[in-house]
Amino acid sequence: MIIKNSICVLLSALVMLLFPWCAVTFIKGDGGMAGCFLLFFAINPIVSVAVGIFSGRNIRVAWFQPMLLAILFLFGTWIFFDMGEPAFILYAAVYLLLGYAAMLICGQRSLRAIIMECSRYLSNRAKRNTPPVNVEDGNNQSDRDHGNQ
Repeated sequence: MIIKNSICVLLSALVMLLFPWCAVTFIKGDGGMAGCFLLFFAINPIVSVAVGIFSGRNIRVAWFQPMLLAILFLFGTWIFFDMGEPAFILYAAVYLLLGYAAMLICGQRSLRAIIMECSRYLSNRAKRNTPPVNVEDGNNQSDRDHGNQ
């Protein structure tokens, strides 16, 4: 799974760091604006959903991928466009929500299994814990169960 996570990290870095650099470096004038629109409204959301789908297949191992994608987007845009621009934070939040929504939808079966495992653990833990013994009045749950009072 480490290799798959590494591939996803490299893909995220490629799209979120290299593509903005290419848009700034190689596309001039109004074509640069069209390239940025293409990046922000088509390519980045598709990659965000794809990373979410990948993460949903194994949530325990790849839960951080959508967050990493949004952070890489912020770094890439702040480095190549305008440092500290608050509009890019909004885009990153949307990409983060898209990624985690896709992860939860695709990993619904995995998430359901995790919730069931946690509920089984908590119910077993509750069964093992007996109520505290009240020494003063002699009321003990185990005494009542065995008919001793």
